[in-house]
This record gives sequence, structure tokens and C-alpha cells, in this order.
Amino acid sequence: MTTSLQRSEFDLNNAFELLHPGIQRWVYSQGWDELRDIQAAAIVAIVQGGKDVLISAPTAGGKTEAAFLPLLTRALQEEKSGVRALYIGPLKALINDQFERILGLCEVLEIPVNAWHGDVSASSKERLRKAPAGVVLITPESLEALFVNHGSRVASMFLNLEAIVIDEVHSFIGSERGMQLQSLMHRIEAATKKRIDRIGLSATLGDPLIAAEFLRPGSGNDVQQIESASGAPSFRAQIVGIEAPGEQGLPPPGLTTVANHLYSRMRGKNNLIFANARNRVETLGDLLVKRCEMEGVPVEFGAHHGSLSKDIRQEAEQRLKEGRPYTVVCTSTLEMGIDIGSMDSVAQIGVPPSVASLRQRLGRSGRRGKQPSTLWMYSLAKDLDPKAHLHDKLRVGLIQQAAMLELMGERWCEPPRDAALHLSTFVQQSLSAVAERGGITPAALYNLLCKGAFRKIAKDTYIELLRELGQRKVLVSAEDGTLLPGEAGERILGHYSFFSAFATPEEYRIICDGRTLGTLPIDHPVHPEGFIIFAAQRWKVINIDEKGKTIQVKRAHTGKAPIFGSDGPFGTHREIRVRMKSIYESTLLPRYLDATGQKLLSEARTEYESLRLGEQFLIREDSDVWLFLWQDDFVAVTLSELLIWKGLEASGDGFSLQIKDCSEDSAKVVIRELGNFNDWPSAEELASRIKNKSFEKHDYLLGEKLLALEYATKILNIDGAKRAVTDLIRRLA
Repeated sequence: MTTSLQRSEFDLNNAFELLHPGIQRWVYSQGWDELRDIQAAAIVAIVQGGKDVLISAPTAGGKTEAAFLPLLTRALQEEKSGVRALYIGPLKALINDQFERILGLCEVLEIPVNAWHGDVSASSKERLRKAPAGVVLITPESLEALFVNHGSRVASMFLNLEAIVIDEVHSFIGSERGMQLQSLMHRIEAATKKRIDRIGLSATLGDPLIAAEFLRPGSGNDVQQIESASGAPSFRAQIVGIEAPGEQGLPPPGLTTVANHLYSRMRGKNNLIFANARNRVETLGDLLVKRCEMEGVPVEFGAHHGSLSKDIRQEAEQRLKEGRPYTVVCTSTLEMGIDIGSMDSVAQIGVPPSVASLRQRLGRSGRRGKQPSTLWMYSLAKDLDPKAHLHDKLRVGLIQQAAMLELMGERWCEPPRDAALHLSTFVQQSLSAVAERGGITPAALYNLLCKGAFRKIAKDTYIELLRELGQRKVLVSAEDGTLLPGEAGERILGHYSFFSAFATPEEYRIICDGRTLGTLPIDHPVHPEGFIIFAAQRWKVINIDEKGKTIQVKRAHTGKAPIFGSDGPFGTHREIRVRMKSIYESTLLPRYLDATGQKLLSEARTEYESLRLGEQFLIREDSDVWLFLWQDDFVAVTLSELLIWKGLEASGDGFSLQIKDCSEDSAKVVIRELGNFNDWPSAEELASRIKNKSFEKHDYLLGEKLLALEYATKILNIDGAKRAVTDLIRRLA
């Protein structure tokens, strides 16, 4: 159910009249002429209770007040003990920021407000546990800790809870943390034996129905969706093309040129520079600081990423808040809604993680309403030579950036993918539920989890899970059948890291001839005899040691690695690939490209035409064949695994797959053979052939069968691969 917001549809005065008089006075004190459309609609939807609501509005669009004005009205209408509103945010810094915002409203209403996360003192938490009241702002991890360490108090703390507010709801969907959050919300309802309203807040939603289903699994159609009529704010953007001889030297010449551009555009202003990787953040930050020192001017540049200490990160955030000229080079750490003031502009170095992420980042600029948001995108490209990699010749990175920029301008962003079973998070929630209740029967655990957040887990899979956890002494059965923590389970529960459902991607050491070349996070299949790209070079995989987390390689003398190409993460959506193809085939030179960018685009189109990629999808280069897919990366992984199953060596992404030592005729024969879908292995059988399948935190506790099942649902897309093969065969005819 979606509420389409037009101001004429709402009597804003009536919405205002629904608020408690104390809140009305607070609104007047803020100098507001009127409520925003999103706030008026939310008041009508939330103030009576009994509804789940999803609120979508641009960054700084008043979503927090939209949720809390009616919720606090409900709390004031009837005085009750316990926590009345529970706000769950993805970041401690965001919670601290929202704490100050909500406190300003609640102080005049005499409603207590409490922040609860890892940086809050134990004494403050204990006081709240003994006398719960008002509004609590908490992270999923701290809520998990409450269940595990004080499970007996959960029911009394939340007995009169009016609603759970989830901020930045899009950031949770499809992730281990999102499954944890869904499970915790269900467990609060199970503990209090009542339904509790859920309110989701987001600035970025690719598919509101998926977000609604996340909010209330199994009843997404009943969630009321409210979207601001104001839409996304206007913005201006330019892609700056940078040509360089490649990443030789320290610092790399391409980044040196980017740093010079950034310095001239951003010194004396407030800006954010998103650089994708920590090493790139450090390199750019160092170059910009040195430039200030060389020019003899105050240093107005700093860095912000997850490996820096909290004090350093907070210092950078504070300098941005102060409004004095300062620019921070960062990873995704400053992407979400921490209040750092309005930036003059935002820069993106290389391909962003997604269109949704790019929209979030852009929302950091132009928020005061004085000017449109401003975005500078930098595309690094290699000077071409006859031996250049095909992706460099096709300027894949530039074309992908252009496609993402255009799609963002059309207000499109990726719908979240949430096909995985999340068995790792199920293990964590099982242990948490056992700790909360001091033991639980298998039937009660099934009802609590598999009829709650983990609805995709079938009963036979649940039984297999319990068997695995029993064999590994994670859970044991008492004489009466009650599940209790086993020896391994006690160790897991007792470790400080238990409350987090996710782990950072495991990094494998890359070793050549006994020498460690560095580490690489592995989030996609790697096979012995396959190839990886590392340090701008191509390497052949000799051996993979899953326990030791090492990959033995040797230098691949055939083929050349792309120098700049597409450096976006795994998971690019098909819509982006389709738009890339459209840009290649267009004759327009977009105005959002600078002169160098337009030159690079023209070169890319010339190469595209010379390869006749508008007419064919198989290209022979040296001894290899390139298969151009224009698909998402999940379909590409599935197809590459099917080609490997057929005896070929294939690797790549949704843009193209490279098939080693293969002729066009041989590739065509195999593609036609794949048209017999009845011969295909199942997704689980295909996944069982892959060695490095452990991505999530507790995957190591799963047996091979369950691990293959998890991988198949998380990464493989059999239906999409069948559609892709059908299309390829049609084009071969």
C-alpha cells in the first residue's frame, strides 16, 4: 500500500492538530511555517498505531521528525513504564548524531532519551535496565547483547514499546546484519507477546516492496509506503577523464593528477572525496596535504576510514561540522547520515559501489538548499598501446561511471538482492536464543526463527543444521531434549565479537615462489588453474589453502591485466550493463563528460565498432575468447562455473567472460550444449565444485552440503543464467 504525496491531498493543519499540544509548541518554536508533506502523511499513518510504515525521502528530508512527532504523541497520550520507542541505527556515530536531534525535542516534553552502544558506559546501561523509559537509540549489536546477557529483562523493558524505528533501512537489506535485525525484532515481539509497529526510514530505495517485505517478512504488502513528493534534489555532475601511463611508481601518476585537480577545485571549501579503497584514501590524502605544505597554506585535507582510530575519525567529523574549509578523503564511512553539515561538493574516484551508494554520497552535497548538489567523478584511464587489455581499450570504467550517473539522474537505483538463506546468521541467532532463554526445545527454536526472519529455511535444512551444530558441539541436547550451548558454543558466546553477525571479508595471502605479494579479500569464486588480477598483473592460481587462507600463484605470461578498468565491487546490476551497451552504441557526446572524458568515450566507441560488438558477442583475442554478456555479476559467475563444468577455463564479470585457450567454434559448441537445461547440475552441485565458499562469519561451522546450499542461494543465479544462455543461442542462430 503506497501513499502518493501531493500537498492538495493532505490537510496539513489537520495533521498538525493530531499532535500533542507540547509537540505543537515545539514545532512553533522551530519556526516552521508548515509541516513537510512526508511529516504530515506520517503523522496520519502512525499516530493511531497498528500500522507498519516505510518512509522514503531525500537526505535531510525530515524523516526523523516524521517518525517521532506521532510516536511521541502516542507516548504522551498515556503514561506507561518501560521503553516507548526503540530507534535502531547502523552506526554508532549516526546514533550519537540522532541522539542530539531527538533530545532537543524530548527535553521539552520531559521524555528520557538514552543512547545504547559500545561507547556508552556500563553504569548508564544498568540504570536503563533497572528503570527503562522513554526513547532508546541502539545498534543491532547492542540489542543482541541485551538478549544474550539480560534475556530475562527483555520482556519487561519493552512491554509498552509503541514502535521500532529502523534508520537507513536500505543499508540492512540482504545482509547478515539485516537478518540479525529482522530476527531481533521478531524476538522482541515473541518476548512481549504482542505485535509492535515497525517504521523504516530511507533516502534510497531501489524497490520499496522489497524494503517493505524486509520490514515485516511475509506481510510486505500490508506495509504503508510513504514517499516524499519533492523527489530527489537537483544536482550537477561532471565526469573528469584522467589519462595516465598506468599505476607505475609511487604515488601512481593517475592519482597524482587527480590530487592536483581536487586541490584546485576543493581547497577553501567543504567537501567529501570518496576513494573506494583505504590505500587510495591514504595516497590521495597524503598528496593533498603535501600540496598544501608545498604551497605554504593551511592544511585543509584529512582522511577518514574504518582502520583509523575513533579519535582521528571524530576530529575529521568535527572539523566538517564547524563549517570552516576542510575536505575529507574517505571510504564509505561518511556515506550515511552522520550530521557533518552541508558539503560544497562530493567527489567520487573510480566506479562507485552502486547507484544507490552514489545517490547517498551525492546527498551529502547541497543540503542547505542554497545550491544544487555537486558531484565530481574521476575516471582513470590508461594510455593505450597495442598490447593494452581489452577492458582498457573499451574504457570500461568510464562507461560504467557514465551509465551509473545517467541511471541516478533518472532516479533509478538497484533493488536489493536478498536470496540467501543466511545460515551463518541463523547459527548466531540460535546460540543467542539459547542464551536468552537458558535453553530452548528444537520445536520452539524452529518456531522462533524459521517462522520469523528465517522463513526461507526449510524444515529438512533446519534439521541438518541442528545435526551439524550438534556434531561440532555448538549445541547439545539435555536429557529432556532442551538445546543448550555445547563446549564450542560456550566459547563462541563468550567471545566479545559474538554480538556482531558479520565479519570483514577474509583476506587470502597471495604467494608467489615463497614470497608474499600482499593480501586480497576473496568475495567471488577462485579456482586452481584459474586466473586472478592483483597489483595490476595477471596471475595463474596454482593452489588454494582454505585453512591457511593462502593462494599460491605464478605469473601468467599470456594476457594482460587491465590497469584502471572497472574497479567497482562484485554485484553490478544488469541494468547498468544494459545502459553501458546503450552508451557505446549512441553517437551523442554527453555534456557531463569533460574534454578528456569525451575523447576517451570516442576511443571506446571506435574500439566497440571495430570489434563489431553491436552485432556479435564472441571475440577472439590471441588464444582466448571473450564472451560479452551485458548481465549482472551473479549470472556471470553462474555461467563461468557452467563453462568450467564443461571443461573450459572461464573468469570475468557481467560485462565479459574470458575463456582461456579456446576457439570461437569451441565456445559456440559449448554454449549450444548448455541449451539443454535438463543436463545442468543443480545450483548446489555447481556450488560444491567451488573451494572458497566461506564468506560469512559462522560459515566455518557448516558442513559441505549446507555450505554449498548457502553459496548457491547467495551467489548463483540459475534462472538468470538460463535466460542468458537462451539469448546467446538465439543470437547464434
